[in-house]
Amino acid sequence: MDLVAIIGTSTFVTAFINVIVIFWFKERLKQSIKHEYDQELAKLKSELEFGLDRQKKLYEGKLTIYKKYYTLMDSYTAKSRKAVFDGFQQGMMDILNDPSEGIRPTTFAAC
Repeated sequence: MDLVAIIGTSTFVTAFINVIVIFWFKERLKQSIKHEYDQELAKLKSELEFGLDRQKKLYEGKLTIYKKYYTLMDSYTAKSRKAVFDGFQQGMMDILNDPSEGIRPTTFAAC
């Protein structure tokens, strides 16, 4: 082989290897950066999910407390309504049975 063919072939092989190595390094750099961003994104997602989960549990606890509170208030309201209407009903029955006596104040004092 002559020297020109050897130098040409060497140049071509060297250029081909350089192009492959450059693309390989470029791809490795892209993958490295992508990996770093993926790790950072996963960290941010986990922090966000942790914060959301904490808020959710906090609001669920408050919801439970409010439900208990309103259930208790409803039971008091129902008891009060029953006491008022029972007294009212008894007073009305007394008036209907004996209208000449009028309203007795003691009937409503039990409420």
